[in-house]
Amino acid sequence: MKELLKAIQFATMAHAGQTRKYTDEPFIMHPLRVAEKVQPFAFSDDMVVAAVLHDTVEDTQVTIEEIHQEFGKIVGIIVGQLTNKSKLMKDKNRRERKIIDVAQAADMNVISQIIRLADMADNLPSILAHGRPDFADLYRAEKLQMMKALSDVSFHPLYKEVAEILDTPGWLLK
Repeated sequence: MKELLKAIQFATMAHAGQTRKYTDEPFIMHPLRVAEKVQPFAFSDDMVVAAVLHDTVEDTQVTIEEIHQEFGKIVGIIVGQLTNKSKLMKDKNRRERKIIDVAQAADMNVISQIIRLADMADNLPSILAHGRPDFADLYRAEKLQMMKALSDVSFHPLYKEVAEILDTPGWLLK
């Protein structure tokens, strides 16, 4: 798939030099794993492309306009939904930003919510295993709230996977 290769090259360039906290692996490995998790459930090629690009606007100098220009309207909409608006709100504390993120997730379309689940499934293990215990507990609590916001996709296998990582029965999160 030509667009997927283009997205991988684009994201690799955008994330060049970035590494993952706790593991120090090249950051690009994260969006590639997210896309791999999404692939079996993808409704379209655009969904997989958006999974590869899901962190580019949030974590690099790439703008949402560039995503629209390079990859089209559908990918741009999905990536826009996955970009945490709270990252731009430096005047808000973490708790306020996470409330905004949860509300944003609840308003996402199903495609974006599934990609968010794949993102969480990839992020959670390293943060829970390697983060400071107090931060890991806070992060887990935040993700439990996020899961409640994603209840529209509570039927999805990735929802169950994330619930298991959080060590919480999925039915408690709905």
